[in-house]
Amino acid sequence: MNDFKYNTFTLSKKKKRRHESRKRSKTIEEIVSFVKEKSNILLKSKFYIELKEGIKYQFLPPHRPNIVDIVAYGIGSIQDSNISQYQFALLLIFKNIFQITGRIYAFDPKLTQIDIEALNYFEVELIKTNEKAKRSIINQTLFFMPHCPLGLYNNLIKSNWDINKLENIIIFGNRLKFYEEIMTKATLDRKAPHLIIVIQQQIHRPITRIMMIIKKT
Repeated sequence: MNDFKYNTFTLSKKKKRRHESRKRSKTIEEIVSFVKEKSNILLKSKFYIELKEGIKYQFLPPHRPNIVDIVAYGIGSIQDSNISQYQFALLLIFKNIFQITGRIYAFDPKLTQIDIEALNYFEVELIKTNEKAKRSIINQTLFFMPHCPLGLYNNLIKSNWDINKLENIIIFGNRLKFYEEIMTKATLDRKAPHLIIVIQQQIHRPITRIMMIIKKT
């Protein structure tokens, strides 16, 4: 791999004001258009074909029961981030792939008012308070958690610390075993005691390569 570096630059005050004005002036119509555009790009990609096949043979009946709900944490601001638009578009694609019969919920502290309007447009219910991923499930649930910090994964597992609940959870996010590879056992025991047990007993079924691909898009 060739090395590369970013070129840095400073906007003049006048250009900076224009830049910030354009950023503020995005409308709900524009955000919806951006998301639909990203969705079309994903649906036409080789990635989508591989993703759909992988889900079909691992996470859909008869391999496991139907997913009822999706809960999304850490998607960022759809208004301000191109990556967040891809992530949100993928979330909506998941709704169709998994044929969700329940609800889709989402929370991120960076969500703007325009973002919330976009959630409403796509029938995604805003989680109004920061749960810190401490949501206890009542049915088969997919947690969509791209690039979330270690603590949130641990909170989620701790809040569902029952084998019957854990078997009803799919986590779409970072490769959990990655933390075991980069941290000492003592650190993991202190910061994520429930997560390390899950990792060691290998009761999670990650589909983590997906987010790596989205990050590169």
